[in-house]
Amino acid sequence: MNPAEVHVLVVEDDEFTRMATLDILKSIGYRVTAVENGGEALSAMVAAPMAFDLVLCDVMLPVLTGIQLLECVAKEPNISHIPIVMTSSNEEMDVVTSCLSKGAKDYLIKPIQYNTAKTLVRHVWLARQNHMMETANRGNVGNTTNIWRDIEILRTIGKGTHGTVVMARRKLDGAVVAVKRVPLATSSESGRKQADNEVILLKSLYHVNIVRFYDSFVINNDELNIVMEFCDGGNLRQVAKLRNKMNAGFFPEPLIMSWFAQLVLAVSYIHGKNVLHRDLKAQNVFLTKKHVVKLGDFGISKALAGDDTATTSVGTPESMSPEICRGERYGKKSDIWSLGCVLYEMAMLARPFEAMTLQEMFNKICLGDYPPLSPFFSKELRLLIQLMLQQDPNKRPSIEDICRFPFVQTPIQAFLSDHAAEFELALETEAKMNQPVLPDNNNSFAPPAPLSFPGATQHQPGYNPFIPQQPPFSNQPILPSPPPDSSLRDIALSSQVVGLSTPDVIMSSKTTDESSYVQIATSLSRSLTLQDSLADRLRCRTNIGTHRLGYFSSLPMCATGRDIATGFVKDYRDNKSNPRKPEREIYDMGLAAIRDLVQEESLHIVSASHSASRQLDRTQEWQRGGPVEESLFRFQIDEVGQARNLRYISTPGEVSAMEVCLNVRGLAAELHAHAKFPSGIGLNWSYPPPDVDYSASQLYRIFLKAIGKLQLVDLTKLTTKDRQTFFINIYNTMVLHGFIELGVPHTSDQYRAFEKDMFYRLGGLTFSLADIRHGILRSNRKPPSAFWGRQLEAHDPRIAYCFRTRDPRSLLALLEYAAPIPPVQDAVILRPGRTDTDLETAMKAYCARHVMVETISRTVRLPKLFSVYMEDFGSSEHEMLGWLTQYMKDCPPDIMLYRIKYNHGILV
Repeated sequence: MNPAEVHVLVVEDDEFTRMATLDILKSIGYRVTAVENGGEALSAMVAAPMAFDLVLCDVMLPVLTGIQLLECVAKEPNISHIPIVMTSSNEEMDVVTSCLSKGAKDYLIKPIQYNTAKTLVRHVWLARQNHMMETANRGNVGNTTNIWRDIEILRTIGKGTHGTVVMARRKLDGAVVAVKRVPLATSSESGRKQADNEVILLKSLYHVNIVRFYDSFVINNDELNIVMEFCDGGNLRQVAKLRNKMNAGFFPEPLIMSWFAQLVLAVSYIHGKNVLHRDLKAQNVFLTKKHVVKLGDFGISKALAGDDTATTSVGTPESMSPEICRGERYGKKSDIWSLGCVLYEMAMLARPFEAMTLQEMFNKICLGDYPPLSPFFSKELRLLIQLMLQQDPNKRPSIEDICRFPFVQTPIQAFLSDHAAEFELALETEAKMNQPVLPDNNNSFAPPAPLSFPGATQHQPGYNPFIPQQPPFSNQPILPSPPPDSSLRDIALSSQVVGLSTPDVIMSSKTTDESSYVQIATSLSRSLTLQDSLADRLRCRTNIGTHRLGYFSSLPMCATGRDIATGFVKDYRDNKSNPRKPEREIYDMGLAAIRDLVQEESLHIVSASHSASRQLDRTQEWQRGGPVEESLFRFQIDEVGQARNLRYISTPGEVSAMEVCLNVRGLAAELHAHAKFPSGIGLNWSYPPPDVDYSASQLYRIFLKAIGKLQLVDLTKLTTKDRQTFFINIYNTMVLHGFIELGVPHTSDQYRAFEKDMFYRLGGLTFSLADIRHGILRSNRKPPSAFWGRQLEAHDPRIAYCFRTRDPRSLLALLEYAAPIPPVQDAVILRPGRTDTDLETAMKAYCARHVMVETISRTVRLPKLFSVYMEDFGSSEHEMLGWLTQYMKDCPPDIMLYRIKYNHGILV
């Protein structure tokens, strides 16, 4: 389904959230109309019942709340068919329950992400399919009550604390399902609440790697029955035990990573909905005969509240994280620990933490005492488990980090590519599963007939997607052929990557580790900052110039409040949020927006009267024609004399230093490879964009927003190896950024100015290129251009990040900021966990490019860098040459007798 065919009604009272949502939806291709409250939404829907295909509605609204709007829509036959998706900001479980019980199709966490917005077409497609079926069945009368009650119990397949799971068959059509039977009579109030929460969560979760919820009902007010998808391959614990019993050895690593990649997709999906699983273990990981992994048993899952942490000690002891064992607060990183335990069990066919008593097990978990992984497995797999099973949750990777590992990215790509048809089949099954099987004209039920689905028949009569199929004789599974509507594939695929920050990379073709690594880093940052902010849009629509204060003083790059408010009116009209609103009211909103932009530091007061300054600091309503309109403002993007990564001020919050580092380095690499790099890349503030290539300006703006997050990083959390990776990548990013902003140095004076003027704000400290090169990486040595003294003083707080021992490889991995510009292939990108490997590869490539051996004259020609920094490579030229020989190819046996000559350069 093409998003252009979908008309979305956005109901959001917050002006800026509404405009951001409109930007995302429009960028995907949806047709969008926005209103400010529930009353306006209901009026618009009643006035034009066929105008809207979907409603995206906030929970808390004036006039009518989101829940009240749901109730009103349910009572109106003409509009009750329109699917409504609720949005919230980390709401409590009770609010989610209320929304879904009142008829909402889903709930989403604000702010809405790009990938999540793409999946909204699924609800429209399902609504249209149901409408088509209802139209086709109109006139038939039958028992349309719960179609899952008439089932036949086949056998018990599992027992647990919270109930029994049985395998059952629906008598009407032979659909085989799993039914979780939870006794209510003996359950406490908290137990009933937990069962209700499981049903609510299951209703809102749709993913091919999550056990699908079909229906629920209560029998005799005594037993809750939850009807779910049946997985015909058993659970992972059973499969591991069977493998051990057969003495078949370890599972092949590609199979393990295929299973793990699917688990990553499932966990990413639920974390994207702010849901913790809290009981992630091998028994709750189910398999099908086609090796599709399904995550199940959400009985003790929790929808997180505002602080993103939980305190209740729940879960299975062997997979509990250390923070739960210690009774501390925990969050999503606790699920990462459990995911590491599952991966370990996949590999070793045994749990990492086993003991005779519960206390002994807790001690092992808190100490991280588990048997090492067999050397049979690759270094990447061993490292991945080691990272996930770290004691400190802050040091564990997030699910987004794991998705970006090339080692995990490859099986994710393969799974999405190989199982696209199954995603489509799951989507079609969802559309059909709750359609009643109508009786014939004799008022008696027709004999069981297999369900048939268009486009998923396998060319076999009577194919039923509910019934487990016999595995084919070949090793390759037989997948359903794609349906005639090719857009269904897009809907199905997009629904599998919700919660991931790298959908474009996942869907791309297979690439080498290096290229996919750069794409992964770039895609994350782009998905978060693709849309221009309000400050950016106002900057495009505002006349910026130099304002004179007198004969001898002037203020460059400024605009009056009146010009900015007028630009807001243009922007509001262009977005067509509410074209009926009077222009004067929009203008006043623009004045209010100036206040908000000043508070968030996207706009600065350059010159204002005393009364205007007071107004800017207060929340009172601004008066038109007042001093604010005559005051001068400068956008943060235009400020000079500041750190180069302060063009955008990042909102305070916790970020991963390594994650931000990889994002900005990937974007810098893309800028480096751009045809206009470096002099043709700059900020373009014309609106609408010119007819010429606008990609460089847009990419550069994305880059500036990404490096802004470096303001928030916590360098104290970096390990020594991670610190080396971080600073080398940031240094090279700064060099490429400097080429764009300062140009390429051609003289020694320009070189020294470049080194001093190019500086970033990292956390709470400022680092220039010289600080990183000489202070951090060279263990605080004297710069070659200085007469005396080290780069950093003894009392400088930055000295805490200096390396105690020098690694000469770091110097050669740094880009030189001198003409000619280094080509893209010479720009080293270090990856966490592979720092030494990447540096060794870079050293060999460096020697192949820059070290020239002349056998006839018995001379070794080296770059001038080796002459300037000789003491970093050894105490003499002899030692320096000996160090180089380990990276030189086809090195003469008597090279230590060769003389050394240095090339010319401006490096000083």
